[in-house]
Amino acid sequence: MTVSTPRTLFVARGATTVGFYRCALPATVLGADWVGALGEPGSLRFVTGRVPATFTERDIAGYDVVVLQQVSGRAWLRAINALQDAGVTVLYEIDDWMHGARKLAGHGH
Repeated sequence: MTVSTPRTLFVARGATTVGFYRCALPATVLGADWVGALGEPGSLRFVTGRVPATFTERDIAGYDVVVLQQVSGRAWLRAINALQDAGVTVLYEIDDWMHGARKLAGHGH
């Protein structure tokens, strides 16, 4: 029996140590792609990662699974919904206490 691994992308917030150990390391172990991104959907800048040099924001929707590190805001919420509508499984990594997010002013999730 052959099991296929879903094509997976980890998206870290920028080029930080936290992004490295929460996204780059797991992606490397799993053989997945990863990027460090700054900005919001529609104007993301990729500042690090292991993806083809031609990688663009549009390429994200070509993955089976996308793991997002602590994104927030309405633009990300719309992007997550669009990815899900396109059949992409989105895993949203949040830090610490899950119920604390709703207590943050301006948090869109």
